[in-house]
Amino acid sequence: CGSGMTTLLVGIRCRQLGRSLWSLEHDAGWADRMIGLVRRHRLTEAAHVRLAPLTESADYDWYDPAALPPGERFGLVICDGPPETT
Repeated sequence: CGSGMTTLLVGIRCRQLGRSLWSLEHDAGWADRMIGLVRRHRLTEAAHVRLAPLTESADYDWYDPAALPPGERFGLVICDGPPETT
């Protein structure tokens, strides 16, 4: 949840282990920048950045889960977003 340095660092480790990382980002410009960095560092097989707009829930806004691939299972979730100002 949120993309940035953690996406790149965990992506490197996922590449080494043959695993996948799915990073949700609500800001389209930042998502594009992160996708470029993933490509630049040759992490496209391991790190996947998805644009996930924030959706309203009862008490807070959160990333739209529809951005994730259907049926994907996760062994670890790291949340470093959304920014407090959102």
